[in-house]
Amino acid sequence: MNNKVNMTIEVKNGKTYEVTRICEDRAEVYESLARDMVNKKLCCCTYIKSIKRINLYNGFEKITVTYDNDVRRVYVIESH
Repeated sequence: MNNKVNMTIEVKNGKTYEVTRICEDRAEVYESLARDMVNKKLCCCTYIKSIKRINLYNGFEKITVTYDNDVRRVYVIESH
């Protein structure tokens, strides 16, 4: 899944996260990520606990957005 643009929504169950939805629609992925970034950085929302970026060294990046309700979204997007 790390070689194409996608978004995975995961819910915490105990100590592990379980995948509840996978989206591969580029427009929806980038729109959702943009909304999360604007809400966290410009609107200073408190329901987003953290945003972390990891370079995958294959032309893609993994961005993990963690929310305060035991949900996280893992975005895999193209590096620029």
